[in-house]
Amino acid sequence: MGLTQYSTPNLCVARLSAGNRVIYIASVYIEPDRDESATLDKLDAFLKATGDSPKIVGGDFNGWHPIWGSPVANARGGDVVDLVYGNELVVCNVGDSPTFETITHGRHRDSIIDITLASESIYHLVSEWQVNPQICTSSQHHAIEFYLNSPNSDLYTNYNTSTFILYKSKKACWPLFNETLHLHLTQSDILDINISALNPSELDDLIAKVVEIIHIACRKSMRMRGKGGKYKPPWWSEELEAQKLEIIKLHHRIQEAKRRGLAIEDLVQQHMTLKAAYAQNLRAESTKSFRDFCSLQTKENVWSLTNRLLKESTARRPPTTLKINNKFTADNYETATALLNHFYPPDLPDTDPRHHELTAHLDDTLDTNDEPPFTSEEVLEHLSLMNPNKAPGTELEKAINKKGLSKESIEEIKTPIALDETVVEYTECILEACNKIIPIIKKEANA
Repeated sequence: MGLTQYSTPNLCVARLSAGNRVIYIASVYIEPDRDESATLDKLDAFLKATGDSPKIVGGDFNGWHPIWGSPVANARGGDVVDLVYGNELVVCNVGDSPTFETITHGRHRDSIIDITLASESIYHLVSEWQVNPQICTSSQHHAIEFYLNSPNSDLYTNYNTSTFILYKSKKACWPLFNETLHLHLTQSDILDINISALNPSELDDLIAKVVEIIHIACRKSMRMRGKGGKYKPPWWSEELEAQKLEIIKLHHRIQEAKRRGLAIEDLVQQHMTLKAAYAQNLRAESTKSFRDFCSLQTKENVWSLTNRLLKESTARRPPTTLKINNKFTADNYETATALLNHFYPPDLPDTDPRHHELTAHLDDTLDTNDEPPFTSEEVLEHLSLMNPNKAPGTELEKAINKKGLSKESIEEIKTPIALDETVVEYTECILEACNKIIPIIKKEANA
Protein backbone atom coordinates (compact mmCIF):
# COMPACT_ATOMS: atom_id res chain seq x y z
CA MET A 1 0.00 0.00 0.00
CA GLY A 2 1.40 3.38 -1.00
CA LEU A 3 1.98 5.92 1.77
CA THR A 4 1.23 9.43 0.54
CA GLN A 5 2.24 11.08 3.81
CA TYR A 6 5.87 10.19 3.13
CA SER A 7 5.89 10.24 -0.68
CA THR A 8 7.00 13.12 -2.91
CA PRO A 9 7.81 13.39 -6.63
CA ASN A 10 11.34 12.15 -5.78
CA LEU A 11 10.45 9.72 -2.98
CA CYS A 12 7.97 6.84 -3.22
CA VAL A 13 7.16 4.84 -0.08
CA ALA A 14 5.04 1.70 0.16
CA ARG A 15 4.15 -0.66 2.99
CA LEU A 16 4.20 -4.37 2.23
CA SER A 17 2.21 -6.62 4.56
CA ALA A 18 2.51 -10.40 4.70
CA GLY A 19 0.50 -11.90 7.52
CA ASN A 20 1.56 -10.11 10.69
CA ARG A 21 4.81 -8.89 9.15
CA VAL A 22 5.26 -5.38 7.73
CA ILE A 23 8.16 -4.04 5.69
CA TYR A 24 8.59 -0.56 4.23
CA ILE A 25 10.00 -0.17 0.72
CA ALA A 26 11.21 3.20 -0.56
CA SER A 27 12.47 4.34 -3.96
CA VAL A 28 14.55 7.54 -4.08
CA TYR A 29 15.94 9.95 -6.66
CA ILE A 30 18.16 12.91 -5.74
CA GLU A 31 19.26 15.51 -8.27
CA PRO A 32 22.96 15.38 -9.24
CA ASP A 33 24.15 18.88 -8.29
CA ARG A 34 21.81 20.12 -5.56
CA ASP A 35 19.10 18.41 -3.57
CA GLU A 36 16.62 21.13 -4.49
CA SER A 37 13.62 19.13 -3.25
CA ALA A 38 15.27 18.29 0.10
CA THR A 39 14.66 14.61 -0.65
CA LEU A 40 17.46 13.44 1.63
CA ASP A 41 15.87 15.27 4.58
CA LYS A 42 12.44 13.83 3.75
CA LEU A 43 13.93 10.35 3.53
CA ASP A 44 15.54 10.87 6.93
CA ALA A 45 12.19 12.00 8.36
CA PHE A 46 10.50 8.87 6.97
CA LEU A 47 13.17 6.59 8.43
CA LYS A 48 12.85 8.16 11.87
CA ALA A 49 9.03 8.18 11.75
CA THR A 50 8.88 4.43 11.07
CA GLY A 51 11.23 3.63 13.94
CA ASP A 52 12.50 0.06 14.20
CA SER A 53 10.29 -1.30 11.42
CA PRO A 54 12.27 -3.17 8.73
CA LYS A 55 12.97 -1.08 5.64
CA ILE A 56 14.48 -1.49 2.18
CA VAL A 57 15.61 1.71 0.44
CA GLY A 58 16.90 1.82 -3.12
CA GLY A 59 17.50 4.56 -5.60
CA ASP A 60 19.72 6.92 -7.52
CA PHE A 61 21.48 8.98 -4.84
CA ASN A 62 24.05 10.54 -7.21
CA GLY A 63 26.68 10.12 -4.50
CA TRP A 64 30.12 8.50 -4.44
CA HIS A 65 31.74 6.68 -1.54
CA PRO A 66 34.07 3.67 -1.17
CA ILE A 67 31.49 1.99 1.10
CA TRP A 68 29.44 1.05 -1.97
CA GLY A 69 32.36 0.58 -4.35
CA SER A 70 33.17 4.04 -5.69
CA PRO A 71 36.91 4.77 -5.96
CA VAL A 72 36.47 8.24 -4.41
CA ALA A 73 33.94 10.06 -2.23
CA ASN A 74 32.11 13.34 -2.76
CA ALA A 75 30.00 15.58 -0.54
CA ARG A 76 26.76 13.84 -1.47
CA GLY A 77 28.31 10.49 -0.62
CA GLY A 78 29.23 11.81 2.83
CA ASP A 79 25.65 12.98 3.41
CA VAL A 80 24.32 9.55 2.44
CA VAL A 81 26.78 7.82 4.79
CA ASP A 82 25.60 10.06 7.65
CA LEU A 83 22.02 9.08 6.81
CA VAL A 84 22.94 5.39 6.80
CA TYR A 85 24.72 5.43 10.17
CA GLY A 86 22.16 7.75 11.75
CA ASN A 87 19.27 5.38 11.00
CA GLU A 88 20.97 2.00 11.59
CA LEU A 89 20.98 1.01 7.92
CA VAL A 90 23.41 -1.23 6.05
CA VAL A 91 24.65 -0.83 2.46
CA CYS A 92 23.78 -3.94 0.43
CA ASN A 93 25.93 -3.09 -2.64
CA VAL A 94 28.52 -5.75 -3.46
CA GLY A 95 31.54 -5.40 -5.75
CA ASP A 96 32.54 -2.52 -7.98
CA SER A 97 30.35 -3.06 -11.05
CA PRO A 98 29.08 0.32 -12.33
CA THR A 99 25.37 0.94 -11.96
CA PHE A 100 25.37 3.89 -14.38
CA GLU A 101 27.04 4.14 -17.80
CA THR A 102 26.77 6.83 -20.45
CA ILE A 103 28.61 8.47 -23.33
CA THR A 104 29.38 12.19 -23.06
CA HIS A 105 31.34 14.04 -25.75
CA GLY A 106 32.40 10.72 -27.24
CA ARG A 107 33.87 9.43 -23.97
CA HIS A 108 32.64 6.47 -21.97
CA ARG A 109 31.77 7.36 -18.38
CA ASP A 110 30.52 5.13 -15.56
CA SER A 111 29.91 5.36 -11.82
CA ILE A 112 28.25 3.65 -8.87
CA ILE A 113 25.44 5.97 -7.80
CA ASP A 114 22.55 3.51 -7.36
CA ILE A 115 22.49 2.23 -3.79
CA THR A 116 20.46 -0.38 -1.91
CA LEU A 117 20.04 0.07 1.85
CA ALA A 118 18.45 -2.29 4.38
CA SER A 119 17.68 -2.13 8.08
CA GLU A 120 20.11 -3.97 10.32
CA SER A 121 17.26 -6.24 11.43
CA ILE A 122 16.75 -7.68 7.92
CA TYR A 123 20.16 -7.17 6.32
CA HIS A 124 21.00 -10.86 6.81
CA LEU A 125 17.92 -11.75 4.74
CA VAL A 126 19.25 -9.89 1.66
CA SER A 127 21.24 -12.17 -0.61
CA GLU A 128 22.71 -12.33 -4.13
CA TRP A 129 22.84 -8.59 -4.68
CA GLN A 130 24.16 -7.93 -8.17
CA VAL A 131 24.13 -5.46 -11.05
CA ASN A 132 22.52 -6.87 -14.21
CA PRO A 133 23.20 -4.75 -17.33
CA GLN A 134 21.25 -7.17 -19.53
CA ILE A 135 17.73 -6.46 -18.27
CA CYS A 136 17.23 -2.94 -19.65
CA THR A 137 19.85 -2.33 -22.31
CA SER A 138 18.27 0.92 -23.53
CA SER A 139 18.70 2.69 -20.16
CA GLN A 140 21.80 4.41 -18.81
CA HIS A 141 21.12 2.83 -15.40
CA HIS A 142 21.63 -0.90 -14.94
CA ALA A 143 19.10 -3.05 -13.14
CA ILE A 144 19.87 -4.26 -9.62
CA GLU A 145 18.76 -7.71 -8.48
CA PHE A 146 18.70 -9.22 -5.01
CA TYR A 147 16.68 -11.68 -2.97
CA LEU A 148 14.86 -10.81 0.25
CA ASN A 149 14.37 -14.13 2.00
CA SER A 150 11.65 -14.80 4.53
CA PRO A 151 13.01 -15.74 7.97
CA ASN A 152 10.39 -18.48 8.34
CA SER A 153 10.20 -19.70 4.74
CA ASP A 154 10.27 -23.44 4.24
CA LEU A 155 12.73 -24.02 1.43
CA TYR A 156 12.15 -27.75 1.45
CA THR A 157 9.38 -30.17 2.37
CA ASN A 158 9.18 -33.76 3.49
CA TYR A 159 8.32 -34.78 -0.06
CA ASN A 160 11.20 -33.01 -1.79
CA THR A 161 14.50 -32.13 -0.11
CA SER A 162 16.64 -32.08 -3.25
CA THR A 163 18.77 -28.96 -3.55
CA PHE A 164 19.14 -29.53 -7.31
CA ILE A 165 15.48 -28.58 -7.83
CA LEU A 166 15.62 -25.45 -5.67
CA TYR A 167 18.97 -24.01 -6.78
CA LYS A 168 20.86 -23.31 -10.01
CA SER A 169 23.95 -25.36 -9.26
CA LYS A 170 25.46 -24.88 -12.74
CA LYS A 171 26.44 -21.30 -11.84
CA ALA A 172 27.35 -21.96 -8.22
CA CYS A 173 30.30 -20.37 -6.46
CA TRP A 174 31.73 -23.58 -5.05
CA PRO A 175 34.53 -22.00 -2.97
CA LEU A 176 31.89 -19.93 -1.16
CA PHE A 177 29.74 -23.05 -0.77
CA ASN A 178 32.63 -25.00 0.80
CA GLU A 179 33.54 -22.10 3.09
CA THR A 180 29.95 -21.60 4.31
CA LEU A 181 29.35 -25.32 4.77
CA HIS A 182 32.58 -25.80 6.73
CA LEU A 183 31.86 -22.76 8.90
CA HIS A 184 28.38 -23.90 9.96
CA LEU A 185 29.43 -27.52 10.47
CA THR A 186 32.29 -26.36 12.68
CA GLN A 187 30.09 -24.03 14.72
CA SER A 188 27.60 -26.83 15.39
CA ASP A 189 28.24 -30.06 17.28
CA ILE A 190 27.43 -32.29 14.32
CA LEU A 191 31.03 -33.36 13.67
CA ASP A 192 31.38 -34.60 17.27
CA ILE A 193 28.22 -36.74 17.30
CA ASN A 194 28.55 -40.53 17.34
CA ILE A 195 26.05 -41.45 14.65
CA SER A 196 26.04 -45.17 15.48
CA ALA A 197 24.75 -44.41 18.99
CA LEU A 198 21.71 -42.42 17.83
CA ASN A 199 18.16 -43.75 17.92
CA PRO A 200 15.83 -43.22 14.90
CA SER A 201 14.34 -39.97 16.27
CA GLU A 202 17.77 -38.47 17.02
CA LEU A 203 19.00 -39.55 13.61
CA ASP A 204 16.10 -37.72 11.94
CA ASP A 205 16.95 -34.57 13.90
CA LEU A 206 20.59 -34.83 12.83
CA ILE A 207 19.62 -35.23 9.18
CA ALA A 208 17.33 -32.18 9.41
CA LYS A 209 20.22 -30.09 10.82
CA VAL A 210 22.60 -31.22 8.07
CA VAL A 211 20.03 -30.47 5.36
CA GLU A 212 19.39 -27.03 6.82
CA ILE A 213 23.13 -26.25 6.80
CA ILE A 214 23.35 -27.39 3.18
CA HIS A 215 20.47 -25.07 2.30
CA ILE A 216 22.25 -22.16 4.02
CA ALA A 217 25.39 -22.85 2.01
CA CYS A 218 23.35 -23.12 -1.20
CA ARG A 219 21.58 -19.81 -0.59
CA LYS A 220 24.95 -18.13 -0.06
CA SER A 221 26.65 -19.56 -3.13
CA MET A 222 24.01 -20.03 -5.84
CA ARG A 223 20.76 -18.59 -7.13
CA MET A 224 17.36 -20.15 -6.56
CA ARG A 225 15.30 -21.40 -9.44
CA GLY A 226 12.29 -19.32 -10.44
CA LYS A 227 8.73 -20.55 -10.64
CA GLY A 228 8.56 -20.03 -14.39
CA GLY A 229 10.08 -18.40 -17.43
CA LYS A 230 10.40 -14.67 -17.81
CA TYR A 231 7.37 -12.98 -19.34
CA LYS A 232 7.77 -11.36 -22.72
CA PRO A 233 5.15 -9.09 -24.31
CA PRO A 234 3.18 -10.48 -27.26
CA TRP A 235 4.81 -8.01 -29.65
CA TRP A 236 8.34 -9.18 -28.81
CA SER A 237 10.08 -10.44 -31.95
CA GLU A 238 13.21 -12.38 -32.84
CA GLU A 239 14.65 -9.21 -34.38
CA LEU A 240 14.34 -7.35 -31.06
CA GLU A 241 15.89 -10.30 -29.22
CA ALA A 242 18.82 -10.35 -31.66
CA GLN A 243 19.33 -6.59 -31.27
CA LYS A 244 19.29 -6.89 -27.48
CA LEU A 245 21.87 -9.70 -27.50
CA GLU A 246 24.09 -7.75 -29.90
CA ILE A 247 24.02 -4.72 -27.56
CA ILE A 248 24.90 -6.93 -24.58
CA LYS A 249 27.82 -8.54 -26.44
CA LEU A 250 29.11 -5.15 -27.53
CA HIS A 251 28.85 -3.91 -23.95
CA HIS A 252 31.01 -6.83 -22.82
CA ARG A 253 33.55 -6.02 -25.55
CA ILE A 254 33.75 -2.41 -24.31
CA GLN A 255 34.37 -3.59 -20.75
CA GLU A 256 37.03 -6.02 -21.90
CA ALA A 257 38.74 -3.32 -24.01
CA LYS A 258 38.76 -0.96 -21.00
CA ARG A 259 40.39 -3.61 -18.81
CA ARG A 260 43.09 -4.21 -21.45
CA GLY A 261 43.70 -0.49 -22.01
CA LEU A 262 42.61 -0.53 -25.66
CA ALA A 263 40.87 2.25 -27.59
CA ILE A 264 37.09 2.11 -27.22
CA GLU A 265 35.96 5.14 -29.24
CA ASP A 266 34.76 3.10 -32.24
CA LEU A 267 33.07 0.52 -30.02
CA VAL A 268 31.35 3.26 -28.03
CA GLN A 269 30.02 4.92 -31.18
CA GLN A 270 28.76 1.58 -32.47
CA HIS A 271 27.14 0.89 -29.09
CA MET A 272 25.31 4.23 -29.16
CA THR A 273 24.04 3.59 -32.71
CA LEU A 274 22.77 0.12 -31.82
CA LYS A 275 21.03 1.37 -28.65
CA ALA A 276 19.27 4.16 -30.59
CA ALA A 277 18.07 1.73 -33.27
CA TYR A 278 16.96 -0.78 -30.61
CA ALA A 279 14.98 1.86 -28.69
CA GLN A 280 13.31 3.07 -31.90
CA ASN A 281 12.29 -0.45 -32.95
CA LEU A 282 11.08 -1.17 -29.43
CA ARG A 283 8.74 1.85 -29.49
CA ALA A 284 7.58 1.07 -33.03
CA GLU A 285 6.65 -2.55 -32.23
CA SER A 286 4.90 -1.55 -29.01
CA THR A 287 2.91 1.21 -30.74
CA LYS A 288 1.95 -1.05 -33.64
CA SER A 289 0.73 -3.75 -31.26
CA PHE A 290 -1.39 -1.23 -29.34
CA ARG A 291 -2.90 0.14 -32.56
CA ASP A 292 -3.78 -3.38 -33.69
CA PHE A 293 -5.40 -4.00 -30.33
CA CYS A 294 -7.45 -0.80 -30.60
CA SER A 295 -8.62 -1.66 -34.12
CA LEU A 296 -9.96 -5.08 -33.20
CA GLN A 297 -13.49 -5.64 -34.53
CA THR A 298 -14.46 -8.81 -32.72
CA LYS A 299 -17.51 -9.72 -30.74
CA GLU A 300 -16.09 -7.69 -27.86
CA ASN A 301 -13.78 -4.93 -29.10
CA VAL A 302 -11.37 -2.88 -27.06
CA TRP A 303 -13.92 -0.22 -26.09
CA SER A 304 -16.65 -2.59 -24.94
CA LEU A 305 -14.04 -4.57 -23.02
CA THR A 306 -12.68 -1.44 -21.36
CA ASN A 307 -16.15 -0.16 -20.46
CA ARG A 308 -17.12 -3.54 -19.03
CA LEU A 309 -13.99 -3.71 -16.90
CA LEU A 310 -14.55 -0.18 -15.62
CA LYS A 311 -18.18 -0.94 -14.85
CA GLU A 312 -17.41 -4.18 -13.03
CA SER A 313 -14.42 -2.90 -11.10
CA THR A 314 -15.10 -1.76 -7.58
CA ALA A 315 -14.75 1.91 -6.79
CA ARG A 316 -11.62 2.98 -4.99
CA ARG A 317 -12.39 3.22 -1.33
CA PRO A 318 -10.81 5.59 1.15
CA PRO A 319 -8.48 4.01 3.70
CA THR A 320 -10.30 2.35 6.58
CA THR A 321 -7.31 2.76 8.87
CA LEU A 322 -4.89 5.62 9.33
CA LYS A 323 -1.61 5.79 11.22
CA ILE A 324 -1.51 8.69 13.66
CA ASN A 325 1.09 9.00 16.42
CA ASN A 326 2.35 5.46 15.63
CA LYS A 327 -1.15 4.04 16.16
CA PHE A 328 -3.76 2.93 13.62
CA THR A 329 -7.42 3.91 13.72
CA ALA A 330 -9.84 1.08 14.39
CA ASP A 331 -12.73 1.82 11.98
CA ASN A 332 -14.13 4.22 9.38
CA TYR A 333 -15.53 6.59 12.01
CA GLU A 334 -12.19 7.06 13.74
CA THR A 335 -10.46 7.53 10.37
CA ALA A 336 -12.95 10.19 9.26
CA THR A 337 -12.68 11.96 12.62
CA ALA A 338 -8.89 11.94 12.42
CA LEU A 339 -8.94 13.37 8.89
CA LEU A 340 -11.39 16.12 9.87
CA ASN A 341 -9.33 17.09 12.91
CA HIS A 342 -6.18 17.13 10.79
CA PHE A 343 -7.45 19.23 7.88
CA TYR A 344 -10.09 21.26 9.77
CA PRO A 345 -8.88 21.59 13.37
CA PRO A 346 -11.22 23.31 15.87
CA ASP A 347 -10.80 27.04 16.39
CA LEU A 348 -8.58 27.92 19.28
CA PRO A 349 -9.78 30.49 21.86
CA ASP A 350 -8.73 34.09 21.19
CA THR A 351 -5.86 35.15 23.40
CA ASP A 352 -4.88 38.31 21.56
CA PRO A 353 -6.46 41.49 23.09
CA ARG A 354 -6.65 42.96 19.61
CA HIS A 355 -8.97 40.13 18.54
CA HIS A 356 -11.30 40.80 21.49
CA GLU A 357 -11.40 44.49 20.59
CA LEU A 358 -12.33 43.76 16.97
CA THR A 359 -15.01 41.27 18.02
CA ALA A 360 -16.60 43.78 20.41
CA HIS A 361 -17.05 46.36 17.62
CA LEU A 362 -18.14 43.86 14.98
CA ASP A 363 -21.72 45.24 14.76
CA ASP A 364 -20.76 48.92 14.88
CA THR A 365 -21.56 51.13 11.89
CA LEU A 366 -18.39 52.17 10.16
CA ASP A 367 -17.70 55.89 10.17
CA THR A 368 -16.08 56.41 6.77
CA ASN A 369 -16.03 59.12 4.16
CA ASP A 370 -18.44 59.00 1.24
CA GLU A 371 -17.20 58.07 -2.18
CA PRO A 372 -16.33 61.10 -4.35
CA PRO A 373 -19.17 62.11 -6.72
CA PHE A 374 -19.08 61.33 -10.43
CA THR A 375 -17.72 64.03 -12.68
CA SER A 376 -19.26 65.11 -15.95
CA GLU A 377 -16.22 63.71 -17.79
CA GLU A 378 -16.84 60.25 -16.31
CA VAL A 379 -20.50 60.31 -17.30
CA LEU A 380 -19.65 61.42 -20.85
CA GLU A 381 -16.99 58.74 -21.14
CA HIS A 382 -19.41 55.96 -20.22
CA LEU A 383 -22.09 57.38 -22.51
CA SER A 384 -19.65 57.22 -25.41
CA LEU A 385 -19.05 53.54 -24.69
CA MET A 386 -22.76 52.64 -24.96
CA ASN A 387 -23.70 50.78 -28.13
CA PRO A 388 -27.33 51.22 -29.27
CA ASN A 389 -27.12 47.87 -31.08
CA LYS A 390 -26.61 45.99 -27.82
CA ALA A 391 -28.99 45.48 -24.92
CA PRO A 392 -30.62 47.56 -23.57
CA GLY A 393 -29.88 49.32 -26.88
CA THR A 394 -32.68 51.35 -28.46
CA GLU A 395 -34.86 51.10 -25.36
CA LEU A 396 -32.24 53.03 -23.38
CA GLU A 397 -32.01 55.65 -26.12
CA LYS A 398 -35.79 56.09 -26.04
CA ALA A 399 -35.78 56.51 -22.24
CA ILE A 400 -32.99 59.12 -22.42
CA ASN A 401 -34.79 61.11 -25.10
CA LYS A 402 -38.02 60.88 -23.11
CA LYS A 403 -36.35 62.64 -20.15
CA GLY A 404 -34.77 65.23 -22.45
CA LEU A 405 -31.20 64.34 -21.53
CA SER A 406 -28.26 64.92 -23.87
CA LYS A 407 -24.49 65.35 -23.85
CA GLU A 408 -24.90 69.11 -24.05
CA SER A 409 -27.06 69.16 -20.92
CA ILE A 410 -24.39 67.22 -19.00
CA GLU A 411 -21.60 69.53 -20.16
CA GLU A 412 -23.58 72.50 -18.83
CA ILE A 413 -23.74 71.04 -15.28
CA LYS A 414 -21.85 73.29 -12.86
CA THR A 415 -22.56 71.86 -9.36
CA PRO A 416 -22.12 68.36 -7.86
CA ILE A 417 -25.74 68.33 -6.72
CA ALA A 418 -27.00 68.89 -10.25
CA LEU A 419 -24.65 66.18 -11.50
CA ASP A 420 -25.97 63.75 -8.90
CA GLU A 421 -29.52 64.46 -10.04
CA THR A 422 -28.51 63.80 -13.65
CA VAL A 423 -26.83 60.51 -12.70
CA VAL A 424 -29.99 59.45 -10.90
CA GLU A 425 -32.04 60.24 -14.00
CA TYR A 426 -29.69 58.20 -16.18
CA THR A 427 -29.92 55.32 -13.72
CA GLU A 428 -33.72 55.46 -13.95
CA CYS A 429 -33.42 55.36 -17.75
CA ILE A 430 -31.26 52.25 -17.59
CA LEU A 431 -33.68 50.51 -15.22
CA GLU A 432 -36.64 51.41 -17.42
CA ALA A 433 -34.87 50.04 -20.50
CA CYS A 434 -33.89 46.84 -18.69
CA ASN A 435 -37.44 46.27 -17.47
CA LYS A 436 -38.63 46.40 -21.06
CA ILE A 437 -35.89 44.32 -22.66
CA ILE A 438 -35.48 41.51 -20.08
CA PRO A 439 -39.04 40.11 -20.40
CA ILE A 440 -38.51 39.98 -24.18
CA ILE A 441 -35.34 37.93 -23.75
CA LYS A 442 -37.08 35.53 -21.36
CA LYS A 443 -39.93 35.09 -23.82
CA GLU A 444 -37.54 34.28 -26.65
CA ALA A 445 -35.65 31.82 -24.46
CA ASN A 446 -38.87 30.02 -23.47
CA ALA A 447 -39.96 29.83 -27.10
